Amino acid sequence: MAWRGKYIGWYRLLKEEYGDLVPTLTENEVMENVSSEDVLVVPHSQTEKSIPKLFFKLTDDKITVGVVYDSKKMIDHLLNIWKEYHDKDRTLLFAKLSELDPRYETRLYKVPRDTGKPEILRNYVASRMDETLLKRVIDEADALRRGGRQEIGNASVYVQPQNPVIHFIEVKTPLNPEEFKHALRDMKPIIELLMNIKTQREIIKERLSKPAKKKNLYKEFVEILNEARRKDLITAERRRELNQKWRQHEEDREELVEELNRMVNPTE
Repeated sequence: MAWRGKYIGWYRLLKEEYGDLVPTLTENEVMENVSSEDVLVVPHSQTEKSIPKLFFKLTDDKITVGVVYDSKKMIDHLLNIWKEYHDKDRTLLFAKLSELDPRYETRLYKVPRDTGKPEILRNYVASRMDETLLKRVIDEADALRRGGRQEIGNASVYVQPQNPVIHFIEVKTPLNPEEFKHALRDMKPIIELLMNIKTQREIIKERLSKPAKKKNLYKEFVEILNEARRKDLITAERRRELNQKWRQHEEDREELVEELNRMVNPTE
């Protein structure tokens, strides 16, 4: 187990850069999460969500760090980025990917169930990844998992089910703390976007809560509007105008509440 201790210092650097994105692990916990294949897979506290995992691997002269999707649940979670709710996040995700230099890669591995040894199947420059290409990677991963008869070339071939693993983004850097931290900073906004993708349940829950939020905001608006009228800060005619503005301009509602609040409570 002692050889796993080489990851402790590097994990501390990861924690410094990523803060609450990664858990606070003791030295023993770091070593416990290093696999027999000599890879540190970082656990996460959001057990209710199948978010991707961070990993890094040390060799004699390099460190590889990245984000891995290694289960169907994780890939299903990634697919939520195509829901309308995440339109802006999806656009931002591919914009951030396009800013990366060519060292950053997106890889698809297949893991035969008889050997358990990953074999690289596809390798792309991450900055060239777009919606169409990522969907193609996900579809291929799904085909690997299902196995069965597949059209390969002009022949129908039976393919054994295999475990797909997607390295959404990975990069190799020299064993240099500053270069390692620079890579972490490059990837951080992408990792944040991936980890903050909401589940279908979260999306539904948030949508269901919106009517209540609107109702509560209107109640607050009416109360503060009446208070402004009682204090003679606005005329009856102005009160009617503001109420009409609330009904006609939904985008201005929060600003209206804040404006009235400053009027009624000028010291806040």
